[in-house]
Amino acid sequence: MLAPHAVLAQSYPSKPIRFVLNVSVGVLSDIVMRVGVVELARQMGQPWIIENRQGGNFVPGATACKNSAPDGYTVCLVNEQSMSLNPHIISKLPYDPDKDFKPVTNLYVQVSGVAAASLLAVNSIADLQKLGAAKSAAMNFATLGPGTTQDILRQWMNNKWKTEFVGVPYKGMNVILNALVAGESSVTQTSLGSAGPYLSGGKVKLLAVNSAKRLAKMPDVPTFHEVGLGEFIDVQGRFWWGLVVPAGVPDAIVQR
Repeated sequence: MLAPHAVLAQSYPSKPIRFVLNVSVGVLSDIVMRVGVVELARQMGQPWIIENRQGGNFVPGATACKNSAPDGYTVCLVNEQSMSLNPHIISKLPYDPDKDFKPVTNLYVQVSGVAAASLLAVNSIADLQKLGAAKSAAMNFATLGPGTTQDILRQWMNNKWKTEFVGVPYKGMNVILNALVAGESSVTQTSLGSAGPYLSGGKVKLLAVNSAKRLAKMPDVPTFHEVGLGEFIDVQGRFWWGLVVPAGVPDAIVQR
């Protein structure tokens, strides 16, 4: 006789699956997931309904996931911010990454870089450091909020360089990049995927990347290690993404 969970897994899924994304509509991870769920729906025989829960250090998405029924009909996108960094920077985090979720799979790691407004008078990390140290008025550093990866880099630079970059929070990476184009902010850290259209259009410029070696498509852009930011990678880590479900979902369903 099959165990109850095994019987449940055989009939799963019998209704649409809710897919909680912790990012805003139109950013790279949102686009990638929307493409991916088309194939998942074909393979599993049920549609995947995307629900964007962006903002707030990625807390809303993770919280919505935690509070969902552990029946396998809610799958959630998470990243290094929501699972690895938030427990160390948010004192009353409404979820426990170790207890409230069950991992499904790793997805990908994104290469990120330091991007500056095209009109900013810098062409290198050294230029940025000099301008930041010499500028009488503080420069705006666009972030996704206090304690996010961009904000950690801002604080690291201020501490190491004795600069006074001011953190300005935005609700999404696409909003940040538009702010750089408009001149509202001067610099940020962004994934290359999100910044791609802005880079190719000359609207922002890339000063360094956090990859192990220079990228073949951008051979003139140095790595973090080459420009003295290697220590920051050890502090912050890299941009990674994965899928989880609420704790309590039967393993037989997770394996589906």
